[in-house]
This record gives sequence, C-alpha cells and structure tokens, in this order.
Amino acid sequence: MKKIFLFALAIILILPNLALSSPVINEIKFSPSSEIWNEESLEMSVNCTGTSVKAVFVGNTGYTIYVENFTNESGLYKARIDPLYWKNRQETFDVTVNCSDENETVQNTTSLKVSKFDVEISGIFPSTIYLGDTIEIGVLVKRDDQAINSSDVKFNITLDGVAQQPEIRPPYDPYGGWIIFFNSSEIKNPIGTHELKINVAYDRVNSTVATSFTVNEPIQFSILSLSKSWVKPNDTITLTLQALDRGSIIPLTKENLAIWFDSTPADIVSISPSGNLFSVTILAPSLSSGSYTLKAFLSYQNYSYTSSSAIAYIVPISGKFVDENDKAVSTRLSFFSDGVEKLRLYTDAAGAYSGSLPPGTYDVEIAFPQSTLRLYDAEIESFEDPIRYYYFGSIDLEGINVAGLFVYEVALPYYQASIEMKYDEKNVVNENLIKVYKCESWNSGKK
Repeated sequence: MKKIFLFALAIILILPNLALSSPVINEIKFSPSSEIWNEESLEMSVNCTGTSVKAVFVGNTGYTIYVENFTNESGLYKARIDPLYWKNRQETFDVTVNCSDENETVQNTTSLKVSKFDVEISGIFPSTIYLGDTIEIGVLVKRDDQAINSSDVKFNITLDGVAQQPEIRPPYDPYGGWIIFFNSSEIKNPIGTHELKINVAYDRVNSTVATSFTVNEPIQFSILSLSKSWVKPNDTITLTLQALDRGSIIPLTKENLAIWFDSTPADIVSISPSGNLFSVTILAPSLSSGSYTLKAFLSYQNYSYTSSSAIAYIVPISGKFVDENDKAVSTRLSFFSDGVEKLRLYTDAAGAYSGSLPPGTYDVEIAFPQSTLRLYDAEIESFEDPIRYYYFGSIDLEGINVAGLFVYEVALPYYQASIEMKYDEKNVVNENLIKVYKCESWNSGKK
C-alpha cells in the first residue's frame, strides 16, 4: 500500500507543471480598428505567452495573406501590414492567429473588414451652361458600393485653384448623390472653361475628384470660316456664321446683319441657312493692298454683337527674267514667312512669272541657273518686276580671266542679302586664285 500511494503523489505533482507550459493567447487587437479602409495600413498586436506568433488572413474570395514578421515588445507581439496587400479590395477576412512555444501551438480566430472608399462625379447639369445658369454637380460617395449620406461627409472644393463654399443642399439624391450648386454669374471671369476639384473626407479617409465645365455666352455669334482670306477688290467671299440664343437659332437677314472691312462696308449678296449655321456671300469692297479686319455685326434684342477675322488684300507679284539676248532665264522664286514657304513661282517659256501674296515682310529666294539671290526681311507692298538679273559666262578683260559676271538690280526694300554664285571648273586653272569683285555702289542691305 505504501508504494502505490507514492506513485499517485508523483503524478499529481507533475500534472500542474505540464498545464503551466502551454502557450495562451490573451488578446488580439487591430489598430486603427477591426474595420479599416483599403488604403490604410494595419497594426496588429497579439498578447501571447508563447515564443512566436504567426497569422493567416483568408478573405471571403479566397485571397490569403500570411503574416510572420511579428516582433516581441515586452511580451506583446506586433506586426504591421502594408495597405498594398489589400489595395483596391473590399473584403472580409477570417484571421487565424497561431501562438507557439517549443512544444505546442494554440490558435485563436477573429475577423477584419477591409472597405473601399469611392468618390465619383455623377454628372453636371445643364449639359450646356450659359451665363446666369445655376450649375448642379452630383457627387457620389460610397463605401463598398453603398452610398454614404451621413452628415459626417465633408467637402473641400476649389474652382480654378481658389477655395469655394458652394451650397450643398439636402436631401441626398439616391441617383445623383450630394448635389453641389454654383451660380455661374458669381464665378470670377465666368465665360470660359473652369477647373473644379472636390476633396471628400469621411471617417479616416479622403479622396479627390476633378472635372471641368464651360460657361458660354447666352448669345453666340461668330465667324466660323471664310472661303478665302487673300482677296482682291470685287472678289466673292463666303462666310460661315453661327448665331444662337441659348442654343436656339437666331435668323440672320440683311436687316440685322452687316459686314465691314475696317471702316468700309461690304455688299451682302445672299444669306442661306445651313443646319444651325448660315452661309453669307459678300463682295469684297474696293480697297488697296494691305491687311484688314473683316467684322460681322449682329443687331438682336436692342444689343449689338460682333465677330471678326483677319483678311488681306493681295499684292500682285509679276516680273520677267531674260538674258542680254532677250531669251527667257529659267528661274524659281520662293517667298518665306517665319521659315514657312508661302508662295513658289516659276518663270514660263517667255521668262515671265506672276502670282499674288498678302503684303508683309518676307525672305525671298530667287534661284537662277548660275546663282541664287536671297533677300532677307524684304518689305513687299508692291512687286512689279522689281528684280533684274544678267549673267555673262565669258568676258575678255586684259589681264583678267573672268569666270563669270553677275549683274543684279533690286528695287525692293530689304534688310540683308546673300548671293551664291556658280562657275565652270573648266575655266578655272587654280581655284585658290579665284577672287570675287563687287562694284563700289553695291548695297548688301542692312538698311
């Protein structure tokens, strides 16, 4: 009997030691909350008596996250989960926490909800905005595709970079969301396009959406196109005009429409409607070469509206290039403005050329068979045979071997000139001995 008693006592003493060695999970905490937004990071802490902690997050879609980077801080195991793990996801996770020591692992489970915060502009009304209209902008604010209509939603709004405090009227529209109101007449410099930014804050998140809208004049009167912008007296010109009152067509007649070239009126030949536009045919008045402003005037409801477009009366370009025997010299003339070729002409069988060009300042390049003459910043107000050219390939001068004699006569204002001359290599024994001579009265420009 004595031996049996001692054995039982030994078992009783050992069992409590075994129970004390099992790890225990006392608490699992999520910060900032067990309900977070998918753009937030998560701080997870586990109060565990074991020597290591691991966690597994399994979402309702099967998406799984393994967390093993816990650090022990005075008996409290902590880990940070980056929001990249649930970016753009909305999901509820079952979280299993494993607390282990050398001999045993225990588990505990909890849950975490990750929500998505969405802000979008549902629409802008009216679709075409005129000065004086009230502008309504709908903003949908959602959590996991469900509308948030709480008064805790806060707006920070800027228009063209300036903070605004527009009216936001209740109740919440189930289709349009929060409705923001602007009076277009109260916008600074209202006519034109405006950039709108709306920052929406709720709970611990915020999001910014941007859009733009355009405020139009109620009366829209404009010249949309001209059939030609280079004209001469009595030319027929067709204008395409738009005349609208809040989108409705304003009929144009000879009684309410006038066309002027600066201070000179033009005759209106006809006015024809074409859809919501008008084709207006006019005759160009008799004016000298130069640049003008074509203006269209509309008289409507005791007000006058105007639209303008640049127009130019052309300069006739003409002349002739022949040699000393009155034979045609094949020549190309090019006129450049801001580096862009505006006109190119070639001489005909008789050496003549003709064309037209608006008056102005041009770089002129004249390519002859034996040379090229360039005039820079030539002022062209008229161009009636202002350039003469002669070339003599062989001339007998005592003591001088002439490889070419070039004669240029220019009756045209210009800033600077350059000449590129060719010669026949057969007539030149030593190119190093070539010299170029110019007459004493030669004017290279720079006037």
